[in-house]
Amino acid sequence: MRPVTADWTSLPFLVPVVAGCLHALRYLAVRRAGETLRARLRLAAHAPLAIVWNLVVLRVVRWYAIATCARTGWGTRTSVETVTDATTTPI
Repeated sequence: MRPVTADWTSLPFLVPVVAGCLHALRYLAVRRAGETLRARLRLAAHAPLAIVWNLVVLRVVRWYAIATCARTGWGTRTSVETVTDATTTPI
């Protein structure tokens, strides 16, 4: 008899899917003024697309942002405009 083992390789993808589905339930539970049931159902139906977008596109963008956050070449200033006079002494 083989021991029961857990397959943890799908866990990084399963957790965001479950969390996204739980988050989509909020669209059905919270009623806003002027929002119809049809609009809430349509919003909840689009939640799986948002989950897939988060897993496929936004995760890669986050990894790229983390990997390149130390690069500050995007700044607009190449030099400092203010010049101090070395002959005057501060008070």
